[in-house]
Amino acid sequence: MFVFKKATMSVTESNIVIIRISDNVELDVEDVKEMFAKRLEVIGENPYAIINISGKHSGITSEARKLAAEPQYALYRQAFAMVVNSLAQRIIGNFYIKFDSPPSPARVFNDEKAAFEWVKTFEGIGKKESSDTYSTNSR
Repeated sequence: MFVFKKATMSVTESNIVIIRISDNVELDVEDVKEMFAKRLEVIGENPYAIINISGKHSGITSEARKLAAEPQYALYRQAFAMVVNSLAQRIIGNFYIKFDSPPSPARVFNDEKAAFEWVKTFEGIGKKESSDTYSTNSR
């Protein structure tokens, strides 16, 4: 597991990146850049999916949200799932999908397990380890 100032990141054996955002924080451009650099270091140029699990009362600046939707920040990304726990987070997630137009399929969930099962349906994700089930076993 990798620990950042506002989040933690773990990577499953089948390249599912699980980002858990801390409670009561707002991600900014520097946070997105830091997590991107670590993801690139760990996975490289291999297909991957992200499950972003929002903390309570957490959010993201509009600049950081737009940066995360840029094609260079999504190279090799097959899917992006957002797990939310409030109506405000759901609205932000849906806004991201509709207006920032991320370059890979994206979807908002209330349930972590459902998000995990959805990202496993994409090519190259969840196929390496047939025993890879919802957990945070990480590198």
